Amino acid sequence: MKKHPTDSLSVIGLGKVGLPLAANLASAGSPVFGYDPDPVRRDLLSSHDPQQDEILYENGLSHALKEGAVNLTAVDNMAEAILASAISFVIVPTPSLQNGSFSLSFVESVCSEIGKTLRSKAEDHLIVLVSTVSPASVADTIIPVLERASGKTCGKGFSFCYSPALIALGDVIKGFAEPDFAFVGEVDENGADQLNAFYSDRLPPGTPIHRMSAESVEIAKLALNNFLTMKIGFSNLIGHLCDRTPNADVHDVLGALGNDTRIGGKFLNAGMGFGGPCLPRDNAALSASLSSVDLEPYLPEAIARSNMDHTTRLAMIADPHRNVGVIGLGYKAASPVTLDSAAIALCNILIERGRNVYAFDPLADKMDFGSLHEQVILVSSLSKLFELVEMAFLTADLQSSGELAENFPDEVKLIDVSSRLANDERHSHVRIFGKS
Repeated sequence: MKKHPTDSLSVIGLGKVGLPLAANLASAGSPVFGYDPDPVRRDLLSSHDPQQDEILYENGLSHALKEGAVNLTAVDNMAEAILASAISFVIVPTPSLQNGSFSLSFVESVCSEIGKTLRSKAEDHLIVLVSTVSPASVADTIIPVLERASGKTCGKGFSFCYSPALIALGDVIKGFAEPDFAFVGEVDENGADQLNAFYSDRLPPGTPIHRMSAESVEIAKLALNNFLTMKIGFSNLIGHLCDRTPNADVHDVLGALGNDTRIGGKFLNAGMGFGGPCLPRDNAALSASLSSVDLEPYLPEAIARSNMDHTTRLAMIADPHRNVGVIGLGYKAASPVTLDSAAIALCNILIERGRNVYAFDPLADKMDFGSLHEQVILVSSLSKLFELVEMAFLTADLQSSGELAENFPDEVKLIDVSSRLANDERHSHVRIFGKS
């Protein structure tokens, strides 16, 4: 990655994605001015605490913060960040509304403040929105807010691009540094030229840059994640078919399908349902977007239903047993994030089906269990869980969290939904989901 020490950048919003973005840009050599209304997050830029969740569970973030420390400046107000930089990356929350579309309340507030600051800034300024928004949000809402607040016209005094992040929590640094591709959502030509050149200089050679209208990028971002959820749902459905068909193995089936270049092997694995802060939200947002233009959202709705049905079918496997364990509660391995976690959904369904449920995760003390059924009993160790249950579900590869998944007692039946033990034939009491 080339270094550009003369390029001054600002990052507005220093949350789970904004902080890694600021660290990545600074470690590449650019002066970065970071702003967040939360002073704790601002402090992480200058004297980061490696015990903070945002750093502890984000690969490479601590290193990037140290490497870019000389280029990182936390500022106490947004105006200072805008005036000190040529390009601002805006990455603030866009919470889901009841109908599934994304709220623009935070984006509008930030853009209004940016616009007010731009009234007194003579130089051109490029605003890059990284947060995910619903189709038509940029043209119908965001640009009008900026133009009213600034008294300027987009393309004359300020420029704007929509470039949503293509990242996954835990690997955000890598996602910014080495993306499969980048989006340049064009509103005005000068801004798109500037962002296109910015990415061309900083991303690895050969990285595709897809320049298109902001409206096309708004749709493409939702389409991308919905396609991934469709692959996950399809894989899990085939997993259940193999699970109920003698002598079938879903790993063989999907392994063959993944070798077809029209399909590819990524996200083609039977396991837990999809969850986390992105995929379920983008699935619901696509449904809302289709409905808004009088299109029946049967496909994303079917994907969401398939995801929940998959978890229910997993829970049914435990029906002969009274005391059931669930090992791993995050939405993915080695993550304390429980938002829309399929493992927590599994716990709740098991309770509804009359089971006594005991759950363990090595990161439990870092987790938010607001959505976990109150009757689920959290235990402090795997050994304690094994004393209490007749069967357990392994939902994630806990080896990455320092747990050895092989140490299961023979008297406990294990349903491995993580495929952690798929190639381990030492345990006759282990059943691999999708392998009859």
